[in-house]
Amino acid sequence: MNNKILGLNGFLWFVGVVEDRLDPTYTGRLRVRALGHHTSNKEILPTADLPWASILLPVTAAGITGLGQSPSGLVEGSWVLGYFRDGDSRQEPIIIGSLPGRPSELAQSGGFYDPNGIYPKYKDESDVNRLAVNLKEDNVEVNPHLSLTLRRSTRITGVATADVNPVKAADGSDILGSDGDTFDQPEIPYSAIYPYNHVYESESGHLMEYDDTNGSERI
Repeated sequence: MNNKILGLNGFLWFVGVVEDRLDPTYTGRLRVRALGHHTSNKEILPTADLPWASILLPVTAAGITGLGQSPSGLVEGSWVLGYFRDGDSRQEPIIIGSLPGRPSELAQSGGFYDPNGIYPKYKDESDVNRLAVNLKEDNVEVNPHLSLTLRRSTRITGVATADVNPVKAADGSDILGSDGDTFDQPEIPYSAIYPYNHVYESESGHLMEYDDTNGSERI
C-alpha cells in the first residue's frame, strides 16, 4: 500500500555529501547529494538542483527563536546520514547526523565532493580533531595541531622581574628580595589521551577544549 502519512510510509534513509550550505532562508538547510539516489554527474544533476535538506537538531537546541545552538556546523564535503520524510518522492531529506571518517583523497571535481575544494583539509588521517586524538609514535607526537605548535613556540621565558630589597611585612613575615631574577610563562599543560579530550574548533580556528585526561584535566 502506498501510504502517504508521515511515519507510516516506510523509512527511506540515505548517506550523502553536503555540497551547499548557503540556505537563502537562513534555516540551516543544506543541499546533499545522496549515494544511490543521486548521480555523481553534475551536468545531469548540478548542485543547484539538489533538494534542500533540513537539520535534525539535538534536544539541547530549542529550534525556535534562536534558542540553543545554531544549525550551522556542517560544511561542504561533510558526510551525513539522513532519511526522506516524504518517502519515495525523496524531495524532503532530513539530516540526522554527520559521519566522520578517514579521507583517502582531497576534494575532486564532480559530485560527492566539496565544490569549493576546501574540505577535507587532510587525507589519510582521522577527521577527529588532532587535539582530541594526540597521535603518537614511540611516544613522540605525530602531526600536532598547529595551535599547539604555535603556543609552544611563542612561550616567553626569561622575563626580567623588578629589583626588590628584602623587607618585613606588616605581620612580621619576610618578603624576599629580588635582584636580577627572571620569570617564565608556564609550560603548555597539554597532555591529552584519546578519547578524553572534548574539542570544538570553528572554521577560522577558534578552539575550546574540555580535557578529562586523568591527571591532566584542564579547560
